[in-house]
Amino acid sequence: MWPMPPFNKRCIIIHFSPHHITCSWFEQDNNKATLKAYKSVPLEHLELERLVIFNPSHISTIIQSFLDEHRLQNTCALFCLSGPSLKEQVVTCETATFCPKKMANTTDFKLPEWEGIIWDHSYLYPSHDGKYVFYIAGITRELLFQYQLLAMQNHLNLTAISPETMGLLNLYKIHKGAQFRHSQLGIELSRHNNDITKMFNEKTLHDVANFGASKVITENHKPALLASLGLFLTRNTRA
Repeated sequence: MWPMPPFNKRCIIIHFSPHHITCSWFEQDNNKATLKAYKSVPLEHLELERLVIFNPSHISTIIQSFLDEHRLQNTCALFCLSGPSLKEQVVTCETATFCPKKMANTTDFKLPEWEGIIWDHSYLYPSHDGKYVFYIAGITRELLFQYQLLAMQNHLNLTAISPETMGLLNLYKIHKGAQFRHSQLGIELSRHNNDITKMFNEKTLHDVANFGASKVITENHKPALLASLGLFLTRNTRA
């Protein structure tokens, strides 16, 4: 048997988009997460054009500045991605296999245009015509390798790379807890035209996290922090 590394309570989430990099540091406090620090840096010179890393040295400087300021070297990290190089799609499937842990799984997707792409899926809700709706996301191996190299260059113990949407879906499920229902998720997604960020408000945030010590969170930063919070809470739930 190989020994597993100890669970590291310190974990940073780095949210990448073509226009911003947002670094956030959460810690668990009883049943709530606490935002210890965050920093969002605009990208103005195509450093992450379509999420492709064109200037790794500048991006590493941003990350290292955050790590140095809060003494977070050699910490665990989660990468959250939002941008055009991610393939994202909502698909409807005729059949699904249900199991207690994952709720719904399927291999019935017909995605010939996704050849050579690493992808995963998450069950969303049952449709009105008896079918099943899934969210799927994919990334090329080359782009995935770029972010793995970036983590290595910054001495980060990278534990996961996830699309922003997945982090938001996880946050919704965790916030609802035992009251979560896939059918209700479908109703709320329809109500908000599938814009999942509109399903959260200030009360939602403060129900699951403490933001008291942080700066005022602007609307521009909110999607990145919401998704980052969802990934952090998912990591702690599974640990």
